[in-house]
Amino acid sequence: MSIAAVSWALNEVRGLRAAEKAILIALADRADADGYCFPSYQDITERSGAHRETVALALKKFEEIGLIQRKRRYSKSNEYYLCITQREPVRVEEKAAKSKQDGFDEFWSAYPRKTAKKPATQAWGALSKKDKKAAVVGLTTYEFSKEARYIPHPATWLRQRRWEDVSELVTAGGLEI
Repeated sequence: MSIAAVSWALNEVRGLRAAEKAILIALADRADADGYCFPSYQDITERSGAHRETVALALKKFEEIGLIQRKRRYSKSNEYYLCITQREPVRVEEKAAKSKQDGFDEFWSAYPRKTAKKPATQAWGALSKKDKKAAVVGLTTYEFSKEARYIPHPATWLRQRRWEDVSELVTAGGLEI
């Protein structure tokens, strides 16, 4: 156990929900003097009192905002490095908002219907980096309706992965029908 890591998790990291804070403390309690730990998911769930899905989501969030670095090890528990070397308090809300916005502004400016931005931002944040790139490229090839009322909301378009849809112009034997 690293006293410095536990102190960091308790006192310097702010803006986490209770379950996320408990998960971070569970990691810090297992960390060595250098900030490395190797707990299993089962150990983290038992120590934090959180469900496995909550642990998985929290670890993903921690990684995205720079609280931890994770190295997957097959047939073993993952290796985690706690980024406790920062001197100023970590403000989770700011880092989370920045990571969720990654490329969203480009998507939003190109999308033909500007409605329900908050759900669109949430749908965008749920996509992988690869899917985000594909969605932006898909905007250029997707055939939107000429009438605004038939253009789906951006969040719907993202959640339904509409950039993967086949064009309405189906070819049969080389002829358009």
